[in-house]
Amino acid sequence: MARDFDADAPRRIQDANELVLARQRDADERIYVVTTNLVIDAQEKLARRRRLDRIWHAGAAISWLALLTAIIGTGIAALTTGDPDVPLTPGHLLPAVVAA
Repeated sequence: MARDFDADAPRRIQDANELVLARQRDADERIYVVTTNLVIDAQEKLARRRRLDRIWHAGAAISWLALLTAIIGTGIAALTTGDPDVPLTPGHLLPAVVAA
């Protein structure tokens, strides 16, 4: 018995449409997954970069504080050396200028 392709056409068209829609959904899902993974990776990289920036800034602040402490300590040490009975006066610190 011969098959009637004309009577079968609407079902075959419907099957083809369903197949196209299923493949489109699969492709859309893959694109969504890849895009989501890229966004998550970018967010993680940004968080890592911000964390490193905070660490570098904290290190720089600590370095500046250490330098400032060293300068202040050196200044205090320079001003307090010598005879403890002599007061710190401009004449004591700059005798040539005061004598002139």
